[in-house]
Amino acid sequence: MDYLTKKLEMQEAIIEYSHRYFLSNGFKPIQSPKIVPFIDDEEGHLIKVYIPGKEDEKLFLSRSPQLYKEIASLKTGNGKVYELGPVFRGEPFGGGRRANEFLGLDVEIRTNELSAVTDVLTDFVLNAKHDDNLVKTLKKYSDKINIPDVVVPITYVEATKLLACDEIGAVEEKRLSEKIKSKNVNSWILLTEFPSKSRGFYQLKGNELSDSFDLIADWEICSGGLRRRDIKEYIQLLHDIGWSVKEFEPYINIINDHLNQNTGGFGIGLERLVGTMIGTNIIEELQPYPRIPDNKILF
Repeated sequence: MDYLTKKLEMQEAIIEYSHRYFLSNGFKPIQSPKIVPFIDDEEGHLIKVYIPGKEDEKLFLSRSPQLYKEIASLKTGNGKVYELGPVFRGEPFGGGRRANEFLGLDVEIRTNELSAVTDVLTDFVLNAKHDDNLVKTLKKYSDKINIPDVVVPITYVEATKLLACDEIGAVEEKRLSEKIKSKNVNSWILLTEFPSKSRGFYQLKGNELSDSFDLIADWEICSGGLRRRDIKEYIQLLHDIGWSVKEFEPYINIINDHLNQNTGGFGIGLERLVGTMIGTNIIEELQPYPRIPDNKILF
């Protein structure tokens, strides 16, 4: 088997399906900057950029279009946007599951309701089985295709009770998938109501629970939620953990102008999505030109 052809054709098929789905459902494509001047993670997990003449600037490869897609959702058209593009992570270790560069699908909609976001995600996933080109391509390279007939919602508390555990990590994601599949064979999981303390700083949080979710099928495929609008507390948090906030001023100003509106969205690693559909969770087997922490970049 020509493994490069396999990877390229699967990549083409999932990109084409993603564009078809979102364009046909009224979403507008956007493109966010990939060189950014702000820290949005531990600095050791970011990939630094050197540009001659800008030695005094702290620049990084973007690890997420999060802030930019929120702005696009608030400032343009019907508030429904999506982006397909590279995402960069300074992951020091991979374990087969992580990459330093991967193809991301990021979606954002203008809404105050989490269900509006999860409905889009669920519909996108379930409709994949109706895309003839995607299904034909995946069947060409795998005897068994795992595209769900149903996405089963379950809360974080319900999941920990079901598994008799205190928290959900990679091992528990696998166990949870097996439990749910024993009742719903061709199913994926929408894990909701995460404890606030376990989620990203940018997600909307109540006292104990966050308005966020993960899509799981043996491993995490997608994460998302509503965005927080408590700007003063938000910026103070960033300041307290040592991040410079002056670079966030354009974002802060726009959010302050739209405090009566919120957005929500999600980000999917397309290699993980395809891997789930063909039954592999090793990123190297899915990327045409692997960019993983474990191996040297060859080409």
